[in-house]
Amino acid sequence: MTAETADAPLANSARIFISYSRKDLAFAERLAAALVEKTFEPFIDKTDIAPGEPWQERLAGLIASGDSVVFVVSPDSAASQICGWEVAESARLGKRILPLVARATPPDAAPQELAKLNWIFATDADDFDAALDKLAAALTTDLPWVREHTRLGDLARRWDAEGRSNAAVLRGADIEAAEAWLAARPAEAAEPTELQAAFIQASRRAASTRQRRIVAGSIGAALFSLALAGWALINRQEAVTQREAANVARNEAVTQRDLAETAQKEAVKQRDAAEAARDRAEKTLAAATGTAQSLSVDLAHRFRDEQGIRNEIVQSILAKSKALLDQLEKFNPPTDAAALARIEALSQMALTLGGRGDESGLRSSVEAYDIAKALRDRSPETPAIDSAFAHAAEIRAEMLYARNDPAGPLIFAAEADKAYGACAAQDPAQAQCSFDQVNVRGWGGNILNQQKNYDAAIAAYQSATDLANRFAQRAPGHGLEIDKLVAALHMNAGNAFLGKGELDQALQQYESARAFMEKRAQQPDAATSDLTALANTYNSLAKTIDLQLRQQPDRRRAAQELLYLAGARDLIQRVATADPNNASFKNLTALLQSNFANACANFGLPQEASACLRAARAAAN
Repeated sequence: MTAETADAPLANSARIFISYSRKDLAFAERLAAALVEKTFEPFIDKTDIAPGEPWQERLAGLIASGDSVVFVVSPDSAASQICGWEVAESARLGKRILPLVARATPPDAAPQELAKLNWIFATDADDFDAALDKLAAALTTDLPWVREHTRLGDLARRWDAEGRSNAAVLRGADIEAAEAWLAARPAEAAEPTELQAAFIQASRRAASTRQRRIVAGSIGAALFSLALAGWALINRQEAVTQREAANVARNEAVTQRDLAETAQKEAVKQRDAAEAARDRAEKTLAAATGTAQSLSVDLAHRFRDEQGIRNEIVQSILAKSKALLDQLEKFNPPTDAAALARIEALSQMALTLGGRGDESGLRSSVEAYDIAKALRDRSPETPAIDSAFAHAAEIRAEMLYARNDPAGPLIFAAEADKAYGACAAQDPAQAQCSFDQVNVRGWGGNILNQQKNYDAAIAAYQSATDLANRFAQRAPGHGLEIDKLVAALHMNAGNAFLGKGELDQALQQYESARAFMEKRAQQPDAATSDLTALANTYNSLAKTIDLQLRQQPDRRRAAQELLYLAGARDLIQRVATADPNNASFKNLTALLQSNFANACANFGLPQEASACLRAARAAAN
């Protein structure tokens, strides 16, 4: 396949796919050259269609990569099957389509997707430059929104191709940005595709259930849910009362057989009516309970990182939410689904209240753990229950860790590790349990590392790394995500070796982390956190070499230290340039410049050292 593009495409220009008939090639090439002069990045496909060639797949990729599509209108393109397909595919992908008339063509002869669009005329009888200006203005209208349409479309198609796995969804601030993009669609822009909307919705769901992100909610909705649940309780109690009265009437009718048959039928009728009322009330109660549980989770998420609300208000609202759940549980049958929902609600409350220093956070974590343990004892070898128990044990460990408990966090982290392993063994396709097991095992290593139990910490990190490598072989679709986790395990193991004073082993671990992090940082979708993590890896390598040089000077090793420090400095400068208002990046840039200057001075490079010190002072200011 040959796709013609501009020789030097501009990063800030729009990518334009030109759809045309082969008989209009000269016009298409003239148009492409003119668009390049206006800083656009046009591309046209000049490959002939060979018999049997999968041309649709090839052209679909070109169309998908473009921000907009310019359709060169002529009698030949209007009659072309391939051009018609290109227009339909562009519409399916939600691309902005701009018809540019090269030769006079009856409107009803063109593809129907063009009928409702404004045509721009650039025939021999028209002013080409004026038509080009009009086209350029249309192409740059709402360009940031259109570019994001292209980016999210690519991500959504990748997510769909990977079986709609949670590993490929948006994360963190990208979710909120995508939701804002949906809400901010300009009036003239194309509708987001169903796949894009489903992708953003799946990202929000994954963030809510597994990564404890903030979920939209409101106190007004909470009050409404409380009122709904209260009404359901009253309604159910009334239904129970009616049923009891109907039963009394029925028994009386049976006992007094000499009463009229009509009275007995009336009693049966009352009983049936009471049963129906009870069923309606129980369904309403179940719906209200589900709403209350879901809203309790949402409120806990919302208040977790919210700094503008006083603690006593948050504590009061969550306490009332929990009291409602306690009351509703008395009237609901004890099902596994209800228990799982209650465990999740209590766990999220524990995280929010514990993070605000409220003792009730620990109590909520204990209650969630006890419910999960009883449920697991009642229904063993069930992946969903094993996962819920592991999650509850993990949160209880976090609550005890926040209280500086020396032994409790390790005990419950080990229980979580074992339960996640049971979940993964029963359902190997459930990648989340395997991923969580690696995480909690590595977290246990971090606790041991902080307690300066370095040997046990190193063993935990090695065990977690082995587990992650087996997981990677079983789930190749999660490769980059696992690489990032393994890199963190190697970094932490390096810190443990450094704590022991074993510098060579620390360097080996940092080198392994660097290999994984460089792979991640080279990806097109590499985040700021990936670049910062790689910079920290370089800095740790340089620091360890510096410690070695203090024991035994070596010019070759000193040169390696300079390379690592320069790499760390350059990465952080890239990050700081992308986010100039981030004070932490600015401070880190200055620190790395200073470290690099010191290393230059130690290596006997005074000019480089002086330049680095000046750069460090400038960065600090």
